[in-house]
Amino acid sequence: MNKVFALLTLLVFSVSLSGQFSITTFNSNITVDDFDSFTGAGFSPTPSAGQLNSNIWSTSGWSDGDVGFGGAGTTGDFARGTDPDGVVTGGVYGFDIGGGDIILGVQPGGTDFTPGDFRLKLVNNTGATIINLTVDYDVVVYNDQGKANSFNFSHSSTNSTFTDIGALDFASTETADGSPAWISADRNTTITGISIANGAEYFLRWNGDEISGSGSMDQFGLNNVVINASGIPEPSTYALIFGGLALGIVILKRRKTASL
Repeated sequence: MNKVFALLTLLVFSVSLSGQFSITTFNSNITVDDFDSFTGAGFSPTPSAGQLNSNIWSTSGWSDGDVGFGGAGTTGDFARGTDPDGVVTGGVYGFDIGGGDIILGVQPGGTDFTPGDFRLKLVNNTGATIINLTVDYDVVVYNDQGKANSFNFSHSSTNSTFTDIGALDFASTETADGSPAWISADRNTTITGISIANGAEYFLRWNGDEISGSGSMDQFGLNNVVINASGIPEPSTYALIFGGLALGIVILKRRKTASL
């Protein structure tokens, strides 16, 4: 019976949709991206090594334009490469914050990312309705400049109207550190009161802007995005599971009868 149940669970909970980040199971931490393979090579719907998948990630607020979901941006602001510490050119970087730990990094400047955002598109492919979504991530900052920056979190079912979670707001200090170093701050929240139907999309957004001060802006970025969904199985899912259990019981009984 265990084998039958496992097979049915696989069928119900492990269907994936190409080109989107698919949530396929409940009550399990799922790493969306730790960015360690990102080399600041841009965004593409058919990503090469070192690029982010634009079917999953989008970005906006750059002087070179925006990269919407399914779009491409592999030069200029969207692909500034890798760097271990201070840079001056605005754009998206794969910052190495130490020991090969890469982040989705930003150097704001002028009209670059002031404001701007990164968005993550999720799709519910559990076979059930998601009612809670836990999101965990790290904000990383290199406070080497005299302007304070924000990097805040919000979420949406429409990708147009977003709900902010003020408790996760992050801001660098206006005064630059005397000996700048990469500092990481963990952020965690559980989004409740939602209803993401099976097959529906959901969007997470990290948006940044300058706050105060003068001169240049700090570098910052996103790291270690992990999600955990919980929900309520659809009636059809219950029927499939219980039907499978019943089938397993019948098979076991037949085997026992045949062995007598």
